[in-house]
Formats: sequence, C-alpha cells, structure tokens
Amino acid sequence: MKRVFSVLAVIAISGCGTPKSHISISEPKAYTIPDYSHYSFNQGKERTWDAIVANLSKSQFKIDKIDKASYHIALKIDSDPAKYIDCGSRRITKEEIPKRITNASSHYTYSKYRDNHLDTYFVKNDLESDVNIMVSGGNMTSNANVQIIFTLNVLERRTTTQGVQFNTTKEYTLTMTPNESKFFDAFGSHCRSKGKLEQEIRSLLTLSYSPYRY
Repeated sequence: MKRVFSVLAVIAISGCGTPKSHISISEPKAYTIPDYSHYSFNQGKERTWDAIVANLSKSQFKIDKIDKASYHIALKIDSDPAKYIDCGSRRITKEEIPKRITNASSHYTYSKYRDNHLDTYFVKNDLESDVNIMVSGGNMTSNANVQIIFTLNVLERRTTTQGVQFNTTKEYTLTMTPNESKFFDAFGSHCRSKGKLEQEIRSLLTLSYSPYRY
C-alpha cells in the first residue's frame, strides 16, 4: 500500500512541474466607419472624372486599372493589415510570463505548451484591399460610387518538439466589406475595419472640386 502511495506522489509532483500555457482572446473594438460609398457633385461627369484621376496621381494609391469608356477606376492596395483592420488580440501566458499579440500584425512569433510539448507558431499576414470607383452623371451633375473589399491572407507555420512529422503549415483567407464584422478561425476572434482606408478615400474624393452631398 505504501508503494502505491509513493507512485501517486511521484505522479503528482511531476504533474505540477509540467509547463502550462494560457491564452485569452480580446475582440476588436467598435469603430465608426465614415460614409465613403457615395458622392454627388454639382459639376459634369467629365470634370469629376478628370479631378479624381488627377487626385489619384498625386496620392499614395496605385491605380490597378483605369477605363475611361466605363468610367471605372480600380485600386489594389497592399498594406500592413493592422493599419486598416482590427482582428483583436491574444494574451499568451507561458511560465507566468504574459505576451500580448495584435492578431492583424504583418508578422509575429509566439509559443505555447501543449501535451508536454512546446509548439512555436510563425504567423504572416497580408492584406489586399480592392477599391472600385465608378463615376456617372451628365453635363451638370455627377456621382462617384465606391466599393471596398478587404482580403486578409494568413500563413501559419507551427513547429513542435513532438517531432518534425508533426510540424504543420496552414493558410487562411478572410474576405469582408468595411461594414462587416466577421469571425476568423485563424485568430479565434472577429475582424473589422478601422475606418482608416475609408477616410483616406473619402478625403481624396471630396477634393474633387465641390461636392454638395456625401
């Protein structure tokens, strides 16, 4: 009987010495998204088109496609995801040492214990924003309509002390519009727009002479 108790005591002691990790997830905060999708101008379509093209040529944005026949301009913007979207954060406590990670950062590394093994994660995030601007109207008044789509691509590599055969690589993709809040499996939290890109587009278009409503 004493021998049984001795064995149980050894198991209990070794169990206490097993490293543990704890992860808590914080959701993104709410952001105010400016009205960016529709602009009306008290000037003709040609003048508005020329003004928008001129403003874009002086901006940070690169034009991916421009079609005067259909009055369509497409922008494709690659950026650090954390600049334009918020996917919350994770607080990882390993051996009593906390580490906070912003989920949408362009790249980061973290590790945690799992079943007596140490797993290390390498995460790379890429955000591609598609902005479509369509101009319409006549000789006296005109409109500009804007569509924005965010596409977040995540590459996650995990290495583990369990053995090379248990290393994994996963890819995730999330597509959303500025007014959506979407749950993303890669982070275990929702993602949403910060409203910054929308404000940049809004500032650019409202410089296209004098809009009377937007």
